[in-house]
Amino acid sequence: MLPGKSPTSNGNTKYAEDAIEALIDSTKKLGAEITDLEISIVGGANVLQEGDIPDKVRESVLGYLKKLQLRLNCMRVGGIERRSVFLDTTSGEVYYTEGENSTKILLTKIERL
Repeated sequence: MLPGKSPTSNGNTKYAEDAIEALIDSTKKLGAEITDLEISIVGGANVLQEGDIPDKVRESVLGYLKKLQLRLNCMRVGGIERRSVFLDTTSGEVYYTEGENSTKILLTKIERL
């Protein structure tokens, strides 16, 4: 990903703001309310160990989420190891892997009373 918004109006989801907008639009089409969204962020590693693009992308994502007043539940970002993320749609739990390590839990969904 790249920080900010695409310089063209084609909604290029390689850019942080365009990608977030596309995700929000797709959840709305499925009937979700934006105020009900719970956000978890995984990634943002500087795998190539060059430049500061990962930092700029992270700042862009966090800034845009704040602008939209979306609640960030948890995140695992930075460093130099690649990450993958998995959402268990049945339980709402979020899992991730980091580098070659085993899967870890990032968020356990606790039923609200």
